[in-house]
Parts: sequence; structure tokens; C-alpha cells
Amino acid sequence: MPDTKQLAQQVAWVAGGLVSGISFVPKEKRSWKPAATSRSAQDILAHATYWNLYFTRFLRGEGAWDVAEDAWTRSTKELKDSEQAQKLTEKSNREFVAAIEKLSTKDLEKEVELPWGQRTLYQVILDNFWHITYHVGQLNYIQTQLGDTEDHSL
Repeated sequence: MPDTKQLAQQVAWVAGGLVSGISFVPKEKRSWKPAATSRSAQDILAHATYWNLYFTRFLRGEGAWDVAEDAWTRSTKELKDSEQAQKLTEKSNREFVAAIEKLSTKDLEKEVELPWGQRTLYQVILDNFWHITYHVGQLNYIQTQLGDTEDHSL
């Protein structure tokens, strides 16, 4: 089992990609969608932020969040402004990383009940790490669709 400081460092590194990824999408294009069925860069940021906050609750021992993602997105005023949304993402990144840092190696073995089944806290961290990485890639792809073909990845 890795130590929590290493996990926290890796999560902080990839989570920084959410914030830097959105910064390479022009502000006037952050609500643009390549198709009606897809997410905009702004939508991706909101989605990733929600799940950061959701998983942080489990790491803190608070259990499941009773707020559905769509309701949270509609009611969170910071998400309406791209700069405030970026700050909220940064805050959620810091909170997730801080929650990891407070865990002991033994804590990583604790099991929690997620809507899709039991997971250890270690698995919760890895699930969100993968989730963030996936969405960083989406932001990078949107940036290239808008003409910036430079590699700004992590």
C-alpha cells in the first residue's frame, strides 16, 4: 500500500491539470459543445468538481452526499462564471488532497459503501484520480478542437 503523502502528491499533480486545462480554452468558448449530446469545457469542470467534493466526503468519514449532481450544478452560482468555477475547482482539488493527507496508511484499507458498491478508501482515491485524468484529457481535446494544437498537458 503506498503512503498517503505519495498519493496526495500524485492527485494534486493531476488535479492541477483540470485548472490548467480549462485555462487553454478561450473564455468565450468554455460553454461551446462539439455536439448537443456532449459536455462543454465548463460542464466538464463542474462535473469534475462535484465528484471531487463527493469523494472528499468519504475520505473525511462523512458518507454519501445527498445532493444530486444536476441539482448541485444548477444551484451553485460559482459555476455560472468561468473564473469562479475555476476557483471552485481549485478549492475542491485542495480539499480532496488535504483529505488524503489526513489519512493513515491503515485508513486506506477502510471500506465505504458507494452507490455502486463497497470500495476501500484507497480505491476511492484511485477512482477519483482516474476520473480527473479522464476529464483533463477531455479539456485538452476541446482545446485542440478550437485550434490550439500545442501540448499543454500535465
